[in-house]
Amino acid sequence: MIRSLINSFGIDAQLLQESVGASYGLNFGPLGAVDIFVKKEQAEEARKILADYHSGRLEGDDNAE
Repeated sequence: MIRSLINSFGIDAQLLQESVGASYGLNFGPLGAVDIFVKKEQAEEARKILADYHSGRLEGDDNAE
């Protein structure tokens, strides 16, 4: 989901996940950890997108037509 979010802003993101977690579909704890990699020159923009996401600033406007 996070990768798709970052990609939607035109930033290519790659994921690296613990293979055991991926095999068993775990998404919590140490085996569910995922590292997200972006190009160095896009890292700050990706961090801002994630900060906006976590703060709720990217939520859609329910009143939009």
